[in-house]
Amino acid sequence: MTEDSTPHWLKEEDALSLHRTLFPLCALLPGTTQSEILSRRIIRFIMLINNITILTGNYIEVYNSRSNFVDMIQSVSVSITVLKCLVKYVVVLLHEEELRYVLDKLMNNFYIHENIFEEKIISTIKEKKKTAWWISIPYIVNVMSTIALMGLDQTSALYQPSNEPEHRNDTNETVAFTRILAVRMWLPINKQLSPQYEIGYFYQLIASSFVVYCTLVIDSFVAVVMMYVSTQFELLGSSIRQAKQNVSQLLEMKYINE
Repeated sequence: MTEDSTPHWLKEEDALSLHRTLFPLCALLPGTTQSEILSRRIIRFIMLINNITILTGNYIEVYNSRSNFVDMIQSVSVSITVLKCLVKYVVVLLHEEELRYVLDKLMNNFYIHENIFEEKIISTIKEKKKTAWWISIPYIVNVMSTIALMGLDQTSALYQPSNEPEHRNDTNETVAFTRILAVRMWLPINKQLSPQYEIGYFYQLIASSFVVYCTLVIDSFVAVVMMYVSTQFELLGSSIRQAKQNVSQLLEMKYINE
């Protein structure tokens, strides 16, 4: 289906319009002008360095926490998550032309049989869109809430000096307060000193948010594309069933006439 033949009512149901706005913010689409190409190269360089820096810090933290099994498992879990985010980002970068093609041509190449009513197509697409977003939104909210809770969990450390006693344990022994960063990631700073701790704390939250943002955009894009694929198969199935019924009726009429 060419661009000129795409019905306007089908374009209005375009579920990828949001991603056309979000992807450029991650520099995941090729630029069309020299300024866009340059700016997106800079953003990609920053994003890759950010991902690699976080991943390196995670691996160092895994090594540093090897004496504590629980801490090591938590550090390994964070490392695996960051590695998956990095792999997703790099894979999409390597296929940016294909990504652009899908965003630009998906609706234009959406096959619609002429015998299928417009209302059925719209209702089918809306139903699949609702399913796709019901899958994506809880996932996005869950991940972003996890990031927020990691930060809030250690917020008290921003206001309490590192040398201040926190409490006394059951043996009446004074336990010194120890500052912990929001994410299990090694940084070349002294966490017990200000403002090094505050700088590292907010750096972790901001850097992690960028990584998670790009990953969520990619994952939600995959969910929406799968929605379109399932919708296309469903409509094709309806077309085939309708064609089969029409052929059966024609053969039956021919048999009766004979």
